[in-house]
This record gives sequence, structure tokens and C-alpha cells, in this order.
Amino acid sequence: MSDYVELMVEDTGIGIEEENIGKLFERFHRIENSKGRSYEGTGIGLALVAELVKLHQGTIRAESKIGEGTRFIVNLPLGSSHLIPEQIGKRDSYQLGKLGMAFVEESMRWHLVEKTVLQTYLNL
Repeated sequence: MSDYVELMVEDTGIGIEEENIGKLFERFHRIENSKGRSYEGTGIGLALVAELVKLHQGTIRAESKIGEGTRFIVNLPLGSSHLIPEQIGKRDSYQLGKLGMAFVEESMRWHLVEKTVLQTYLNL
């Protein structure tokens, strides 16, 4: 049994040129003149993921082939022994706050929509 979990996300897009791979996790970095995208991102998504992975003492990397796509690999240690005890919240004292509740409520709305669509169109 390994002591980490690996998460891999892969696409079949146009790929990312080698000179941009090292910059992917920098805040506000955007690949200019990308041929396969209809809009540009803000450049914070991958930087945020990298920061969260770092906080959990994990690793993240990207592999890409032009014309084939890109793969992102995240490795996170299992358990909590690698974390600073003062930064671990107790389960019974955890509070979502307004922003957290907004995410929960949005998720519940999507679940209701999904359930309604399945019942209506697929007779489930």
C-alpha cells in the first residue's frame, strides 16, 4: 500500500509548448496566442491548485505533447501526520462560513437539477 494518492487529469487538446510548462503554475501566467482556446483564463486556477498541493506537502507536475494534449499529475500524502497540528481543524468545530455555505447550496441546486433531468428525460 502506498503512502500517497495520485490524481491525474488529462485532456486531448493542442498541448503546451515546452517553454511554457515551467510557467503554468505561476500566478497570472497566461499562454498568449493559444490556437485551441476560444477565451483566455485569468491565470489563477493552476496557481491556486499548486498552492493547495504545497500546503498539503504534495507535488504537482504537467506533461504535454503538442497535438496530443496535457496531463496534470498531483500526488498528496495520505493521513495527516505530515501536517502541522495547529493547522488541522477539529471536525466538530469546523464551520463553513458564508462562502462555504454558498458552495454547498450551489452544489445542492445542481444535484436537484440533475435529479429532475434524469427523472424527466430518462424515467429514472
